[in-house]
Amino acid sequence: MIYMKTLRIRNLVLSEGMPKICVPLTGSTEQSVLDEAEEIRLHPADLVEWRMDFLEDINDYTKVRNSLQNLRRILGSMPILATFRTADEGGNRQINGHAYKELLNGISKEKLADLIDVEILRNAETVKDIIDTAHQNGVYVIGSYHNFQMTPSAAETRLLFQQMHDMKCDILKLAVMPNDNADVLRLLQMTDEASKLYAEPLITMSMSQTGSISRITGEQFGSCITFGSLHHSSAPGQIDVDTLHQLLKTIHTMKKTA
Repeated sequence: MIYMKTLRIRNLVLSEGMPKICVPLTGSTEQSVLDEAEEIRLHPADLVEWRMDFLEDINDYTKVRNSLQNLRRILGSMPILATFRTADEGGNRQINGHAYKELLNGISKEKLADLIDVEILRNAETVKDIIDTAHQNGVYVIGSYHNFQMTPSAAETRLLFQQMHDMKCDILKLAVMPNDNADVLRLLQMTDEASKLYAEPLITMSMSQTGSISRITGEQFGSCITFGSLHHSSAPGQIDVDTLHQLLKTIHTMKKTA
């Protein structure tokens, strides 16, 4: 049986103890992103995700670079995840394959972020190039799949996890939409199963209010990061960061004393 390895990113260790809280930055301008980062320092966040698809000037790479350099100055040793979530997977805008690759490869080559998110269902050559470039520059890769319409079957979910593993992603992420409680239970079951099959840390979530339980049970089922909102959520069902921290802490304490 394989057990998930821990993954150290700066001072943060994944797959150890409580799930770590990631707070998305969703500002539309560089200043609003930096203002969010300043505020996040006052909350119990473990890492941040910069959702670049919300930035108005995303086509200006100089502004992307400046934003990430300023985020590092503000956040210090807190890990930064750089994500461009495409409209196809529930993001704020679309982007062509070439621009997507150039954006993520540029960030990796300049080591502007600790992690990047790569949507695994994009063009296979593009995905491979992005992952290879990240690893060549010491940047971790979250291989991700998002479905805002439904929850895949157990067989489809197994194939998605296997695909992420075969691509040599460092972290495997699945975010799906439930239509009922059975969908939520299936995702939790698949998370538990995958946590025993793969060494890579997992991130899973069942979105919307129906699936909110999945955002606080990662320590039990094997999901190492959960996303909490500051003022604006980046996906349905996100819990505000302070409430999320209290819920995770309560569950962690109960688990230790059980």
